Amino acid sequence: MKLRVVGLSILLVLPFLADSLVKAQENEKADSLFNVINHSKDDKAKAGALLVLAKDFTNSRQYDSALLYNNKARELSIKIKDQAGLAETYKIEYLIFKARTDYLSAKKAIFRFIQLVKPLNDSVKLNIGYYNYAGILQHHGEIDSVCYYLHECLKMNKNLKNPLTDVGCYNILGMINIDLARYDSAVFYYMQAIKVAREAEMAHLLGRLYNNLGKSYKNLEDYDIALKYLAMAREYNSTYKDTMALAWCYEFMGEVFQKQHKLDQALNYFDKSYAMFKIYGEIREIIDLYQSYGLLYKQKGDYTLALKNYKKALAYYKSQDLADGTIVTMKNMGDIYKRMNNYKLAGAYLDSSLNIAVSKGFKHHQMDIYTSLHLLYYHAGDYRQAYDYQTEAILLQDTLFNLDKAQLIEEMTLKFDREQDQLRILALEKENLQKDLSIKQRTIQRNALLSSVLILLIVAVFLFVFINQRRRKDRIIAQQKIQQLEEEKKLLAAKSLVEGQEEERKRIALELHDGLGVLLSATKMQFTSIRDTS
Repeated sequence: MKLRVVGLSILLVLPFLADSLVKAQENEKADSLFNVINHSKDDKAKAGALLVLAKDFTNSRQYDSALLYNNKARELSIKIKDQAGLAETYKIEYLIFKARTDYLSAKKAIFRFIQLVKPLNDSVKLNIGYYNYAGILQHHGEIDSVCYYLHECLKMNKNLKNPLTDVGCYNILGMINIDLARYDSAVFYYMQAIKVAREAEMAHLLGRLYNNLGKSYKNLEDYDIALKYLAMAREYNSTYKDTMALAWCYEFMGEVFQKQHKLDQALNYFDKSYAMFKIYGEIREIIDLYQSYGLLYKQKGDYTLALKNYKKALAYYKSQDLADGTIVTMKNMGDIYKRMNNYKLAGAYLDSSLNIAVSKGFKHHQMDIYTSLHLLYYHAGDYRQAYDYQTEAILLQDTLFNLDKAQLIEEMTLKFDREQDQLRILALEKENLQKDLSIKQRTIQRNALLSSVLILLIVAVFLFVFINQRRRKDRIIAQQKIQQLEEEKKLLAAKSLVEGQEEERKRIALELHDGLGVLLSATKMQFTSIRDTS
């Protein structure tokens, strides 16, 4: 029992210990950076430390501290004329203002970042700048500029081969086409993004992409397919714990049920989404939800609640100069006031909405507003004005049809040209491949020949050295044999000399022996004769 209690105590304490260790490491890192800032004499090192601190505070959502250290880093970068460091400060500033949903300031910051990076010839940073600038421009409804910067990104990515940016570009192009009511094109771009993400094994992005694909099918009024992709999105977002994407998923599912007039289910999903966005303080997403709530309550006939939500959304859109949101919200408010028989306010909101749509070139919005104005004046009994606006709506519809038709033809032509280009490129690649294979074969043959010659040379050198060594060895052996024979000859000569001398000695000794024997015999005989005589 005691062991169980101890074990539980350890399990309870471990998370706190882990958290303490992480905090200790963060504090140690911060102390190290502050030490560099306070004591280093190198201004570039100080600026680098300040930038790291600014990034850390941005990531931890302490935006006031982040701005403070970022501004100090900027001052030092200007002082030491470090253009790369200065550009980095504007990038951090962009991230801070974007997180605070201050899109006007974010737009200025990222544009300044691009201006500073261009002379540095840093294509990676420039690509990042273009991509983020396109995203900010999208919030302001500057569609042509958005498309320009996104296509610049995609061009640069052919060399950089950055699948993440490709996915982002296709995703934003999909969003633009949704805004322009080109939902088939939006589906195409989202499919492209999903294809790139799958090939690059970036499964963590699939949840968000399926969110947008489901939204596109919702706009195409193919609700079953929309719910199918949104269910896939929910699964991916839950698996990878992407809370923001899950909140979007619930919002889009609510919109699908709203389109199917299943208002209670729609309200349930909107509430789930709202709760998640509120936790993270995502103002822009909450404002978009106010739009959805407004439309839902309008469908329910609760115009007071609908107007309340629309007014909250409109105040934000105006403060951020967001044209698309402003147009849609004012049009919806005009429609509600028309239903409440307040034709004067309805006309004011619809006229204001139309003026913005015309100034921004949002023709699909113009057509919807003309239709709303036609219905307004029809219900007000001003049939002349109603007829005029209906005529404008029909003419614009024809224009949009012709534009869409022309664009479709242009897109098909471009697609055909691209396919032809691809075929030419493939043919050239095939030709180049054949040339490369031919060159490789010749190279292999040449290398084989050179290798053979080299091997033969090596063998020849080896044989030459071997034979030369063998000859030297044989010569040395022959000389040794000659010396041995000469020595043996000398030994034989010496032996013969010694033997001759020995034979001579024997002969001389024998002669002396024989001579002395005779002499002694003669002497003996003489002594004998003398003795006999005596």
